[in-house]
Amino acid sequence: VNPAGKKDWRFKSGAAVAQIVPTSVGVIAVSLDNFVYNLAESGDVRWKKRLPGRPVAAAVANGNKVVVPVAGEVS
Repeated sequence: VNPAGKKDWRFKSGAAVAQIVPTSVGVIAVSLDNFVYNLAESGDVRWKKRLPGRPVAAAVANGNKVVVPVAGEVS
């Protein structure tokens, strides 16, 4: 929601979004459907990546890299 109280764009994922991380390469959205999304300022999905397990802690972004700790995978 922008300062005027209107929605700028809407994003739909397969489950609830657990975390949103603004970065220099767009917005990173971590969803409970085991996906990480990179969103452009327009709300368009630039890419999405399936995680090997459920996200369990905060994502960390550094430059063009994103680390998302997951549970349910041994590697």
